[in-house]
Amino acid sequence: SVIPDLRAFSNSARFASHECTRKFISISFFRLCRNQPRTSFHLRSNLQWARLRQKFQRDRSQLTLTVVTTRAGASDETGDEESDHRRGTAQVRDFLEHEVGMSREQVERCRTKYKKVDDLNVDEMRATVAVLHKFGFPKIDATEAIARYPPLCGLSSNNVRERLAAFLEVGVEREHVVQFVSRRPRILNYSAQYLRERLESLRDTFGVNLNRARALALVGHSSENVQAKWNMLCSLGLNDEQLRRIASRGPDVFKHSQEHIESVFEVLTADLQIQPEDIPDMLVKWPSILNCGQDTILRKFNLLLEYGLTPDKARSVIVRYPTTLGLSVGNLREKLDFLL
Repeated sequence: SVIPDLRAFSNSARFASHECTRKFISISFFRLCRNQPRTSFHLRSNLQWARLRQKFQRDRSQLTLTVVTTRAGASDETGDEESDHRRGTAQVRDFLEHEVGMSREQVERCRTKYKKVDDLNVDEMRATVAVLHKFGFPKIDATEAIARYPPLCGLSSNNVRERLAAFLEVGVEREHVVQFVSRRPRILNYSAQYLRERLESLRDTFGVNLNRARALALVGHSSENVQAKWNMLCSLGLNDEQLRRIASRGPDVFKHSQEHIESVFEVLTADLQIQPEDIPDMLVKWPSILNCGQDTILRKFNLLLEYGLTPDKARSVIVRYPTTLGLSVGNLREKLDFLL
């Protein structure tokens, strides 16, 4: 029916109890002025209707509202769909909690991270988890993998099987695959062909030892990105063998921009006055130096000076124990208070 007066309709007692308030209400309206586009609103509640009324109350005389209600039988269909959805949600919760082994808190976090988990088929999820167990994932590792990356449940069992097999085909040992995927389950989003090509490139082009779980994290980086960072680090004084050891221990350094890496080298050589030939050994001992910012490095160095160390001794500490730069200021201060 066409309602010429928005206020009269919204204040109507019939509207509050009308059966269409629990259905979709499609309100199509257009301004009578020229060049005004037609707009559609889909309302679910009286609150949305009130917001619409408040927004357009000043020009309601120019609106023509057409309220289109669904058929009477649609209410029963909607109720059946809602009942089926609730039943499916309960099944998913029971599966994650009792069969996968997640706690209630983990289940709720899983549903928050991945909204579609309630719509997944429990039988397909069970098949995917069975593939993980058959491959060699202990139950606790499979649980942690799903908790870290809930969309893993949405992958088909065939895709998961093929992608795990891609690691074995290039020579990665099964236990290292389990260890790596448990920590970084998102890697299974890549196709089996992509994983195979990237692993072969790391093995054949760069000589990376794939049987180091941390080194497998380089799979997530493109070949061009790894090659560019590899060449840049070589130009800064590192050789291929040192870079392979860095890739095995701290592959995340390859995610940084070239500008960031150059800035770290600059603060080490210019501000701390560390000899350039000492930096490669520092990176091999602790590659995460490249994860530190300039301010962080200077702050730790100045703290050593505050406790009475000479610049030469402070440099010697950082060169021999580069992990000092990874300590928080408070933790480093406590250690210095204890030692000095």
